[in-house]
Amino acid sequence: MLQFTLLLLITSLSLMPAWLAQAQPEQELTEEQFLSAVQILTDGSDTTIEADLETLEYLEQQALYFDDAARRKLNRIKCWYLHHLEPAQVNVFTETQIAEAQQAQDRVAEADFINCQAAYDFYFGDPDKALGKIEQAYAIAQQINDRRLIADMMAARGEINSYRGDLAIALRDLLRAQSIYDALDLPYYSAYNLSIIANTYRRMKAYGDALEHYARLHELYSDALNRASLMEIKLYQSIIYQDMGQLDTAQQLAKSVYDFYQQQEDPDGISFASTYLGSIHNDMGDYQTGLVYIRQSIALSDNPDLDPQLNQFYLGQALNGLNELDQASVALANAEASFKRENNLRFLSLLHQEKALLYAKQKLWQQAFDEQKRYTDSLVELTEKQDEQHSARLRIEFNLQRTQDENDHLKQQQALKNAELQALAEASKWQFVTVALASALLVVIAIAGVRLWLHARRMQRLALTDPLTMLPNRRHIEEVGLQMLDKCVQNKHDCSLLVMDIDHFKTINDSYGHEVGDQVLKILAQTAKAAIRHQDVIGRTGGEEFIALMPQTSSKQASLVAERIRRDIDNLDLSYLATTLSVTTSIGVAQHNASHESLNELTCRADQALYQAKEQGRNRVVVADR
Repeated sequence: MLQFTLLLLITSLSLMPAWLAQAQPEQELTEEQFLSAVQILTDGSDTTIEADLETLEYLEQQALYFDDAARRKLNRIKCWYLHHLEPAQVNVFTETQIAEAQQAQDRVAEADFINCQAAYDFYFGDPDKALGKIEQAYAIAQQINDRRLIADMMAARGEINSYRGDLAIALRDLLRAQSIYDALDLPYYSAYNLSIIANTYRRMKAYGDALEHYARLHELYSDALNRASLMEIKLYQSIIYQDMGQLDTAQQLAKSVYDFYQQQEDPDGISFASTYLGSIHNDMGDYQTGLVYIRQSIALSDNPDLDPQLNQFYLGQALNGLNELDQASVALANAEASFKRENNLRFLSLLHQEKALLYAKQKLWQQAFDEQKRYTDSLVELTEKQDEQHSARLRIEFNLQRTQDENDHLKQQQALKNAELQALAEASKWQFVTVALASALLVVIAIAGVRLWLHARRMQRLALTDPLTMLPNRRHIEEVGLQMLDKCVQNKHDCSLLVMDIDHFKTINDSYGHEVGDQVLKILAQTAKAAIRHQDVIGRTGGEEFIALMPQTSSKQASLVAERIRRDIDNLDLSYLATTLSVTTSIGVAQHNASHESLNELTCRADQALYQAKEQGRNRVVVADR
């Protein structure tokens, strides 16, 4: 057993080829040159992984001539290049290095190795264990007051929390780490952390902020030697466009990344791109193509059993779409096990929705109902969590801005004080002091003007939102509707409009009270929003009435979406609000007739169809005649 452990240690500690182990190389570097080369690797540079590995191999040969402290600095770099090893081998290496650092009382190395070990725990699928180790390393970094290490731990913690869905907590750590990396002038780490911030904004559905950050990263990496970083940015941009419903743009970006890795004959890159290409084709309804890409990703993965959740979910989604129900059930079960282990609420919600559809196809109605209820419950929880995270995000950004403003204010005060002291000492410089004070006043006025402008923009957004349901209000929906009709006429596309009204809503208010009525409105709003497509917009126009705008959609397609909304609402279990409470809705559908038909006329035709639905007994969808 001891021999096996030593063999693992020797294997993990050496990147040198066999002939180098037999012939000891000559010393070619001084200690100063060696440490300088190690520092360059530590700080990161515009090189490829292959070039870094060659440099690392050479430095390992030279490390034989230097003391333990110098070799430990090199091993801190080497620790991040062990992805080709098995988990047990990585653990032997990191545990050995941590023990040696502790014995040498090298707290910086100890914290760095613990952080590296946490990264592999996360890579091998145990984020909870990784977070525990990061907290341990963070405590050491604070004790020794090492700003670089503190930033590293906050960035690592932020990346894991972002992946788990704790987005506001993640954003706070990532933004603080970013400020430290920028202050320490570490462009490599600053750029990488910036990509995690952009991805966190994407998960928050703050797509504008995410795309803005990725555009900045695209400029930074456009001329870089390491093209893999640029490809990763393009792939994440494609995910944003997928979330926004712009599937053609998403597919084109992801396909360009896939083609790049095909040309490079990079199996890891192909596997990475195939996963998201498969997901996009699934969203397009092209399940056969999606299945091909997902299976290719699984086949090329180095460790298909370590982190299967995304590929298994997309595999189950494609198989479900192709009615391969037994295989789909197995894949979704594998994904569910991983999502539950990581407590990934975002993907668990999507999985419940997919399983409800699967059970419905199998005519297992009770299981379908149970999964639909889990989906609804998780959707409500996600919505509440997103609202909390959105509020927390605003607080974090406000506090960071306030801190920056306070720092700027202190700098201004100090500048004014220095100017005053200088003026007292040298009367001849009064004119300079006057100019400086005037400039400071202009800066203060400019800052106040910018703040007023930002406040006005926030007020404008609030004016376009219904405060109860957080959906667009009548004014906003009318503005979007006019834009939709203009685009449809200009591009000669179909477009449709839904008018939805809650049946017997007055009775609900009278019987259960307005507080329950408000809860019903909020739940139905979120249910309807979840049932529509990415490109659709739904808003509350007053009371219990809602309007959904559906660009590039015929009345037949719109009626299918309307029926999904009606069915999802009819299936809601609201017994937790009131034992006998149930809710249905009636929906009128109208397709835009011709270029001369106004939004008001289109809405009137949908209203007439809604009245017909009411007259025919409610809880139904009626399509208006064209």
